[in-house]
Amino acid sequence: MLDRFGLPGLVNAWAAFSPPAMLAVLTGLGFIALAFGGLAFLPNFARRGLIALGSLLIVAGASFGSGHIQGAREATELAASRAQSAEDQRQARSDKIDRSQADRLTRDLARERADNAKLKRMLDEQGKDGARECLDGDDARRLRNL
Repeated sequence: MLDRFGLPGLVNAWAAFSPPAMLAVLTGLGFIALAFGGLAFLPNFARRGLIALGSLLIVAGASFGSGHIQGAREATELAASRAQSAEDQRQARSDKIDRSQADRLTRDLARERADNAKLKRMLDEQGKDGARECLDGDDARRLRNL
């Protein structure tokens, strides 16, 4: 559905979501909020440590998430290229089968026309002679079916 709106990248966005990365970023934000919320009662070294730890968690979570997104993008591109390759192979086989069937049908039609022409010639010859020359059963049946 999102493809219709020009957002093909969001169709498989769920594959790029990383819960550990999201947890790391949210924990980092929580540490920073705790550091700023505790300005009045936390010692200076604890606030700096919380801010540094929070910043480190945010950067690590964002890095991990971007790596996860890149991996999901590459996997999606690989799957799309494999699907396209398989479709190309199916199309080539289908074209080959279509050509061979068309050639076989053309040969069969030419053979049938030649047989019909031969039978008509035999019928014309039999009618011209006026003689009641007997034909074998297969030729007689085929003449009746014309």
